[in-house]
Formats: sequence, C-alpha cells, structure tokens
Amino acid sequence: MKRKYIDHSKWGKIEKSKSILFNTYQERFNGYASAIFIEKVHEKLVCNFDKKQFCVLDDGYILIQRLPIEKNWSVTTIIDENNNIIDWYFDITKQNDIDIHGQPFYDDLYLDVVVFPSGEIVLFDEDELNKALENGDITQMDFDLAYNVANQIINGIAKDVLSLWNMSYDDLEYFSTRLGIKHY
Repeated sequence: MKRKYIDHSKWGKIEKSKSILFNTYQERFNGYASAIFIEKVHEKLVCNFDKKQFCVLDDGYILIQRLPIEKNWSVTTIIDENNNIIDWYFDITKQNDIDIHGQPFYDDLYLDVVVFPSGEIVLFDEDELNKALENGDITQMDFDLAYNVANQIINGIAKDVLSLWNMSYDDLEYFSTRLGIKHY
C-alpha cells in the first residue's frame, strides 16, 4: 500500500508550481483540500484509454484534491490550461488521516474510479489491486473495502456530474482567489 500526501510534495513530475492546502475550507466539506497551479512540468503526462489519448499533466494545469476525513476515497479534479475539466480521479483509500507533522495523507488501495465530463465512468487498476492481494500487500478485508467503496462512488457521486462540475469550479474560484491567481 502506498502512502500519498495531498500536497504532492514527493511528486517529482512538477518543476514549478504554486500550491495551497486547507483544512475544512468550506462548511459543506469536512476534510482537507489542496490546489496545485502548475507553471512548468518536467514532462507532460499522457494517458491512453479506449483508443483515446488525454493529457493529465502539463504546463498550466491545475490539480485540486479533496480528502474527506471520514471517507475511504480522495478525489482529484484535473483542469487544463483553458480551465476545462479533464476528469475527476477518485483514489480508493484504506484511511485518510494526518501524520505527526500535521500533513494530510491517504493510504492508497490501488483501485481508482475515473469520471469524465461526458459522464463516462471507468474503473482503473483492478490488476494492481489483485496483485497486491496475491502478494500479501493488502488483506482480503482491504480488497473487499476497495470494491465496496468503488461501487458506492460509481452508483453515487460519480453519476452526478453536474454536482462534480459545481464543486470543481467553486474550488477553482476559491483557491485562485486565495493565491491571487486569475483564471477566469
């Protein structure tokens, strides 16, 4: 299982950025959130899916991540340089917590749900989850938790694309204002 921090401090793909991290920054959301306004990446990151290519990391992109405290997921909104949403990427987690230094983190359970603006929902990395179980990196309970949470997301929040849009653009406006960055 991989421990990941929402400030992306250990992510070497970004060369230059401005970022911000907040605790419970909106009344409707109990948890942590971060925003990374990317100025320069070392190399852009392109993913392939269903005979389509899409860029998920490049100069001018914005990553906004929400980490709810009492849930077993984290969601990252990927926004391109023209403020278009590329996707919402849900990491399924074993736990969301704060380390001894006060940094929010999550323990990634490998399985991911990706929601595209078209409403298409895709389950990713089932092979990684299966391999983790086979290698003893996770327990059967962790495995079952990952699928249960993924199914809750797929049958719940992932179907409400309008709500995801509203959340994302509210977050973008909030973080842009806090950092003094003009994006509209």
